[in-house]
Amino acid sequence: FKDMTVKKNLVTWNAMISGYVENSRPEDGLKLFRAMLEEGIRPNSSGLSSALLGCSELSALQLGRQIHQIVCKSTLCNDVTALTSLISMYCKCGELGDAFKLFKVIQKKDVVAWNAMISGYAHHGNAEKALCLFRE
Repeated sequence: FKDMTVKKNLVTWNAMISGYVENSRPEDGLKLFRAMLEEGIRPNSSGLSSALLGCSELSALQLGRQIHQIVCKSTLCNDVTALTSLISMYCKCGELGDAFKLFKVIQKKDVVAWNAMISGYAHHGNAEKALCLFRE
């Protein structure tokens, strides 16, 4: 990637980050995500989703929290896709309280946001909370 002759842009960064994470190389994907930030490229919801999936796979909660701060300081703070990716990361890392706080913040929840929170509760043995959300 660093030897590419074509100018790197958000699309190429996202493709590489996603490729690494989706092919069982989340560490490399997260290294690229950091490099992208160092280059001054602002992530979009797609890149954030890939980076947060990498955090989930590595149980890298601290890095996930740092990415959360990036979201809070950007225009993505109201983006359902970015917030849902954060919810999913927090759930997979066992931080259901933080996940639910974010879930409550989303004003127009889509089915993916609902499923992320419901499955988070279910995977951690909170069947009652999962069913309660499902009924809503």
